[in-house]
Amino acid sequence: MKKTTSSHIGIIMNITGIMLLLFIITAVWSIPREASDLYIALAAGRDVLTGKLNTPDDWSFSTQNRVWINQNWGAGVIFYLATIMFGDTGLPGVKFVLLASCALFLILALHRLKIPLPLILLVTSLSVAGINVYSILRPNLFTIALVPLELWLIYRSREQTWYIWLAAAVTLFWANVHGGFPFGLGMLWLHTGCTLIPAVIKQKAQAFKTYWQLPAAATTAVVLAGIVTPYGMQNLTLAFMFTRGAVWNTLTDWLPLRNISGLSSFMSGIVSFLGILAITLLLSGYHLSYTLFLSKQKLPRQEKPDISSTLFDAILALTGVTMAALSNRFIAIALILLAPILARELHWLIQRLHHSPTRETSATTLYAWLPAAIGYCLVFALGTLILFDSIRSYNPLNPVRNTGTGSFLERMHYTNTVYNPEIVRFINANNISGNVFSPWKWEGYLQWKAPRVKSFIGGRGHQMYTEDTFNQYMFITGSAVPAYRSRLPKDILNTTGAHYLITGNSSDFYDTIITALSGGNWVIIYADTRSLLFANTMWPDAAETARQLSAGGLLFESEATRAMSLAAYILSQPGLWQEKNITALFSKAYDYVPGWLWSYKMLYTNTGSNRTLFEKVIRLMEEQLVRMEGMSPEGIDAVALLQCRIYIADSLAKLASQANRLDIAEEKKNSCQKAKQLLSALFSRWKLIFLN
Repeated sequence: MKKTTSSHIGIIMNITGIMLLLFIITAVWSIPREASDLYIALAAGRDVLTGKLNTPDDWSFSTQNRVWINQNWGAGVIFYLATIMFGDTGLPGVKFVLLASCALFLILALHRLKIPLPLILLVTSLSVAGINVYSILRPNLFTIALVPLELWLIYRSREQTWYIWLAAAVTLFWANVHGGFPFGLGMLWLHTGCTLIPAVIKQKAQAFKTYWQLPAAATTAVVLAGIVTPYGMQNLTLAFMFTRGAVWNTLTDWLPLRNISGLSSFMSGIVSFLGILAITLLLSGYHLSYTLFLSKQKLPRQEKPDISSTLFDAILALTGVTMAALSNRFIAIALILLAPILARELHWLIQRLHHSPTRETSATTLYAWLPAAIGYCLVFALGTLILFDSIRSYNPLNPVRNTGTGSFLERMHYTNTVYNPEIVRFINANNISGNVFSPWKWEGYLQWKAPRVKSFIGGRGHQMYTEDTFNQYMFITGSAVPAYRSRLPKDILNTTGAHYLITGNSSDFYDTIITALSGGNWVIIYADTRSLLFANTMWPDAAETARQLSAGGLLFESEATRAMSLAAYILSQPGLWQEKNITALFSKAYDYVPGWLWSYKMLYTNTGSNRTLFEKVIRLMEEQLVRMEGMSPEGIDAVALLQCRIYIADSLAKLASQANRLDIAEEKKNSCQKAKQLLSALFSRWKLIFLN
């Protein structure tokens, strides 16, 4: 009867664990994240299938036609084919398959350690949940899926050595889909060393006869990774060049964990990693202390891991944790490598707590279900937090973390929020081509959506660009760069060779807007609530585009955008302000959409030298403030409207104070404070609980 009850409980726990794992995979899969690398991969995949692999670069005008050694080319082809074959449902499907594969291979690996299935499902669910925000759909996701696959094959090779050749084959595939393949080579050689060294100590020369396949397979994997790729040995040598300049370490992906202030967007992943690491260390410490000082009885009778496997797992986990500490992008790998140790320690603890040194390690025994059930509940709570935050982000009424409109793929990656499809359609509709200085994240997106234009710099980073190019970009966009201390940003911008300039989010890119306007040769030819497109009139093609705008020859999607673009075009040319009645132009644009924050800043800061015009601007801002105060502080545009209210009210309050009109100053201060309170309440109402 007890045996039957135990079997039933075991079956229930296994089914529950499987359902929990599927829930966790779904929750992590649904997390919306920016994915600039995705568009780099898509554009690269298209290039591969059109014969541009291993050819001089034509994406950027600052790379001097260097050849891009794209170690992720295979992932790009897979992403591209999925898009072509299945449309916008293809890539979310690829993401789910890769996450599910990671979980499946980790289950298979832990199964080789003789861990009960409920604990395997618990640890796997915890590891996948811990990855959370690092599950971005980009080529790196292949490495996250292939690490547990290779781990499983290495574990299998301990019983059947020929499996090591499958691990070598996996590494060859890995070498053609993502640049993380050196880690796979390292796993093979670590396994070889951890197996051979103890064997040689015991068996002398006989060890090489027994385990010759291990170094043979590892060597074969290295050779093939340097031969069976489009780039030959460059693919291998590039992977082992760790001389990346210091400036590249300032990118968010490469920041170490000690730089916590720069990693706010990855905080949920970091907290999960540190929590799982702490649990693993505590359990390991307790196990060691119990073994050395507390135990008065023999350890539970179970299959004890030999020195080779213990060394392998410990060194591998230590390597993963060290890599994660030095660069947060490796956190997902570290979580996978911690899983075997965590599973073993949980298994030992359960046996220890139940005082059952002779109990078998079957999933159907009663000793496993209660601790696993508690763990299931905790992991379910974590998954619920993740899913709840994802659902809030996808809410079309969310004005704070709005994923935008469009397909699920576009919303999953904030495509229409981070980027601006309308400005790209404007570029394509008007056949604009040439060199474009654009935000860092836009390189892949522009190449994917508007391949006629060439970017200055972007997500390919140190693979293609020099430190000097990076420093120029940072200086132009408002960062302090010691090398250019005596230079002006506008002068550096004019030496880049850019024909056009795109700003991203107008608030974040405001320094660049001011830089372009101060140059004298840059005019705005497109404007909407999120982006501006400048033309450099020093270049004939860009000057012609600007002429077409003034002649009414450019195509726009909406009258609102046309009106704002014409107003911004005049604003960027002070000589035309009076002639074209600039305030009337902006008033017409505001009739369509009042929440153009960058426009109020530009009007206020650029017309101050003309007293008559400045007074008209102030009256226009006062009118718009009254209008926006009468609008609902809710809805998808609420944040933009409230930010405009804050800026206008604060500016008017300062002007009133300077004119000693204290009653008006106090009124505007109160208006500003009210808008700030409404904005704060809005952020509190839509604040995410766990994700960042």
